[in-house]
Amino acid sequence: MLSRFFTWMTVSRACLGFLLFFFCSSILSLPVYAGDQKLAKTNVGAKRYRTRVENFQELNETYSPSRLEDIWGVRGKRNKFTVLAETGATMAVFAYVGHGVNIGRFIDRDKMVELSYFNAKFSGQASRQSISLLSSRLRWFLGNSFNLGLGTGVRQLQFGKSAEIDHTGVIYRGTGSSALIGGTLGNRWQWGYTSFGCDWLGVDLPVYSWDVRGTQIDELGKQKDAVSQGISDEVARYVKKINLTLFKVQLGWSF
Repeated sequence: MLSRFFTWMTVSRACLGFLLFFFCSSILSLPVYAGDQKLAKTNVGAKRYRTRVENFQELNETYSPSRLEDIWGVRGKRNKFTVLAETGATMAVFAYVGHGVNIGRFIDRDKMVELSYFNAKFSGQASRQSISLLSSRLRWFLGNSFNLGLGTGVRQLQFGKSAEIDHTGVIYRGTGSSALIGGTLGNRWQWGYTSFGCDWLGVDLPVYSWDVRGTQIDELGKQKDAVSQGISDEVARYVKKINLTLFKVQLGWSF
């Protein structure tokens, strides 16, 4: 009997020890498992937070007004070419209001090359004048939209006047061409496929002139050479005058 009691006590102690060991092991393992799960959740949250921050920074860099490439458009990245219709005032010998076309291509986001043609005419009761200007420029964007353009051009002046001298109808005609160098100051904006700009001031200086002619013809179709020479001299002075461009508005497409 006594031996059975000791045997039962030994087995009970062994079972109790095993249960106590299993219970302690379970209790000790719970904080470790919970800590790992909490750490995993923290890592996932941190990754999502970093992704959101990176997306916000990318969005901010694209649309921030503090950057040069703002919401009005990214020059030289999406849109490489511009085709603009332009109208404005120009003044050489006379003051004109005319129109033309401007074609440009971006070299990079801060520089573009362009070719423009501008024509203006003035007609009165007894006179008519016209100016044609073909120019090419390199335009630098010094700020968000403000730009400076430098280049060369060719200008042709034509004018005619009718009068009556000694009861005879007389027509004065003159024409002359000159090469120009000059620059412009303006602003240019883009949004989507639309481009709008304005050249506030343009100055072109004549450096060379050619094809200068002047004639006087009476109503009988007779040309008077002596007077024609005087008209030619006057035209030669006209083609050497500075060309000013004021408030030229440009509107068109960007693609």
